[in-house]
Order: sequence, then structure tokens, then C-alpha cells
Amino acid sequence: MKTLTTLLSSKKFLVAALAAVSAVVAAVSGALPWDQAILAVLGAAAVYVGAQGAADVGKSAAIVRAEASKEVAAATAGKAPAEAAAALEALVEP
Repeated sequence: MKTLTTLLSSKKFLVAALAAVSAVVAAVSGALPWDQAILAVLGAAAVYVGAQGAADVGKSAAIVRAEASKEVAAATAGKAPAEAAAALEALVEP
């Protein structure tokens, strides 16, 4: 539930929602044909999904880097340089 609340309160979602509402208001007032309003709403949704996907990729990369840093720190903690180098080599070898 927290994730949904976070997504719905994000700037990306608010901008997409505002774009969709603006398109519907323009269609209701007659300033925009309904077919174009529907395309605008779908476009806003598509842009939101793409932007959220790009943000999630960045988060995933950050998580991987953080986990790798923890693993390296744990493997080399308190060891002499030669021992630390051997521990790092052991992490890299399959």
C-alpha cells in the first residue's frame, strides 16, 4: 500500500494526471475533439509509465551497486592489503 501511495503522490503521476484532466476538460468544453482528448490521455499515461520505468531502472542499478559495495566491504574488512586483494579476487572468480 505504501508503494501505491508513493507512486500516486509522485511528481510524474501528478503531471500525467493533470495532463489527462486538462485534455478531458478541453474536450468537454468543446475546445478539443474527443478523439484527440483520448489520445492525449493515453499519451499522458504512456509517458508516465515510461518515466516510472526509467526511474525504476535507476533504482535497481543503485541497489545492485549498494549490495556490491556491502559485499566488498565485508570481504575486505580488517584485512591486510594482500589478504584484501585475495578476497576481492575470490569474489570475482566464478
